[in-house]
Amino acid sequence: MFATGLTLLFSGGCHFAFGVITGDDWSGPTSYRKPALFGISTGLTCISMSWVWGKLRIWSPDPVVVWLTSLALALEVTLITIQFWRGVPSHFNHATYRDAFIEVAMLVLIIIASLGISWLVFRSLLPGAFLTADDTHDPSRIPSTSMKLAIRAGFVLLWISLLMGFIISSIGWAEIQAGRNPEILPQAGVLKFPHGACLHALQTLPLAVFVWQFLKCRHVLLRTSLFASAHLTFLAYACWQTFSGLARFEPGVGGMILLGLTSLCLLSALWPSRWIDAVLPTQRLSEAGS
Repeated sequence: MFATGLTLLFSGGCHFAFGVITGDDWSGPTSYRKPALFGISTGLTCISMSWVWGKLRIWSPDPVVVWLTSLALALEVTLITIQFWRGVPSHFNHATYRDAFIEVAMLVLIIIASLGISWLVFRSLLPGAFLTADDTHDPSRIPSTSMKLAIRAGFVLLWISLLMGFIISSIGWAEIQAGRNPEILPQAGVLKFPHGACLHALQTLPLAVFVWQFLKCRHVLLRTSLFASAHLTFLAYACWQTFSGLARFEPGVGGMILLGLTSLCLLSALWPSRWIDAVLPTQRLSEAGS
């Protein structure tokens, strides 16, 4: 899983560099954006999952799940990259039998990968899923209470993002059959917005916990909860904008409310410890031992 992530990151980074050097516009379905975005995004996800697996108690099906998930993600991104170099869209493309076969193959591969990720989500949510001092002599593999929350919240948001991917793909095909753009929900809703809104919470949440613990901030558990809530409200904002037919950052009243909640949760997570102490003088949520 880790090797797959590094390989995909390298591929995505190279395509990003080539796109910058050649002055690519990044907007079209055959631009460098596709292999760069999928390579970097999937690579980061693979590396994060390999890191999480190192903190879980091993179950007997894990090796098979790891290999199948890694292989499925690597092949999916490879097919997307092949379509780019062929100069044709990788998604919503049934122009030829070859394109249709690749589209179906990518669907099968992402279903396999989603099942593997769902297995890991299920594993992480179980009581006693993570390693303890009785399981390993390496303290770095034992997550704190805040890190456990960050991992679990990140996985749930990743799983929701995958679900949104299947939903928007179905809507996209319906839009094609209606003779409309499969990437836009009338009038200006960007269908991929909800899918990507919290796709990388598995990286941002644990990273935030690491920084807070490194800086010896207090109330890390509370901060993690607030930061996870900010991700969730931003996902709600993305869904509201898209399914209301609005552009990403042209919010109406409902969108402004959700953006306001997102900002409130985010700013509260970043409050200085002394401010939180003033609100929670008992420090019941300070998480002194984690």
